[in-house]
Amino acid sequence: MTLCRKCGKEIPDGEELCEDCKNEESQMDEAYLEELMQSMSDEDILTAENAVLGACLCDAPLWGTVLNTLHATELLMEKRM
Repeated sequence: MTLCRKCGKEIPDGEELCEDCKNEESQMDEAYLEELMQSMSDEDILTAENAVLGACLCDAPLWGTVLNTLHATELLMEKRM
């Protein structure tokens, strides 16, 4: 048995956190991501998307992967907005 690195409870070997601390960290991570998404404007999101797409255009295999991942309806919906 080892000890949880956050609260000191006994936990199985090979684990770093107990279940309570794992759940707490997961909730904190989700709250952080939600706050981050709320703080981003549509312009920020478009700028980031354009930067990623621009980088993909420089790499043909990567661009092919991106295009294969996107659905045609998603691309059409973006043009209409």
